[in-house]
Amino acid sequence: MTEALDPFGAPIRRSARLSDQETADRMLDTAVGMVNESGLQVSYGLLRLEDVIAAAGVSRSAVYRRWPTKNHFFADLMKRLAGEDHPGAVAYDTATIEQVTTFGLEHLDWFTTPGDRRKLLVELCRQGALQNFEAIVGSPEWHIYIALNATVLSLPDNELEHDMRAALGSSEEAFVAKMTTFYEAMVGLLGFRLRDDAIPGATYRTLTTLGASVVEGLSINTISTPEVASTRFTADPFDTGLTAEWSLPALGYTGVALTLLEPDETQGEWDRSRLEAVRELLARLRDAA
Repeated sequence: MTEALDPFGAPIRRSARLSDQETADRMLDTAVGMVNESGLQVSYGLLRLEDVIAAAGVSRSAVYRRWPTKNHFFADLMKRLAGEDHPGAVAYDTATIEQVTTFGLEHLDWFTTPGDRRKLLVELCRQGALQNFEAIVGSPEWHIYIALNATVLSLPDNELEHDMRAALGSSEEAFVAKMTTFYEAMVGLLGFRLRDDAIPGATYRTLTTLGASVVEGLSINTISTPEVASTRFTADPFDTGLTAEWSLPALGYTGVALTLLEPDETQGEWDRSRLEAVRELLARLRDAA
């Protein structure tokens, strides 16, 4: 086949035609990137469709074959943004897990007595809650997650609203499942267990849900009450013998943990082999984060 040339004799480069699915994927991937960069407004006018088409480098006619109107495209975009691997998962902050497990590894001597184990539990809650709170507040993905939840409240009772609720629920479930597994491992490792008399039928999922509600709720409060993020006070609010700088997320989260947990007196002696097993498990949890 003779190669097509332009008037100056240079070959004409024609891009390979994209399939409808490739066009859709490129459009949605491009739009997600634009939202991550500029934020998400709580409205149907999330982006200019023509801007997305230009940035994606796809055929305008192919886009309108796939989505008859811009609202059809925005509906698919919101469902993509609400998917399991996107906004809700940001609450699972690997830096938080690395911080608390590393602190445990550096303070293995605190595992040897009941008082020190309680002090360690409180300290891990104090540090972890603040780290998680700051990671959430500073995350563009979290802001998108809040906007998507607010958008669902404004949608009519239709297929999009149902799909959005399902996608956001899946995203939250992914976070809860990961954190529940981590909490159960850490609580047993610290020599604690769930209290039978705290909340009837409470599980480690209950601990995850209540703890996340405290941290996530305070992160939302920072939108209208910025001082929540900067409030600090030096105290020993849980009588551990260790005075430290506390934040509101740390205070609330630690209160939840101590309400639901109690020392597990059935675990036996904390001898050298037990401490070695603790060290190995902490290292595994840290490396798996």
